[in-house]
Amino acid sequence: MIKERIMRYRLDLEKEYSVKEAADILDCSESSIRRLMKSGQLMYRRVVGMRIPGESIKELIKRRTMNA
Repeated sequence: MIKERIMRYRLDLEKEYSVKEAADILDCSESSIRRLMKSGQLMYRRVVGMRIPGESIKELIKRRTMNA
């Protein structure tokens, strides 16, 4: 499942994604992404807006897949 999602979206672990891009990758709303960021489940940094590292998205997918 993790590999499929990473391959499907060609998740670049070196790239930083916008909130909208992360929501598209994780198939959820932008507000859900913001909640994940606020709760510390999804790492991010502010650079004229918020940017989410691909590695952080991968780790979230992995944690959620293991708990499902």
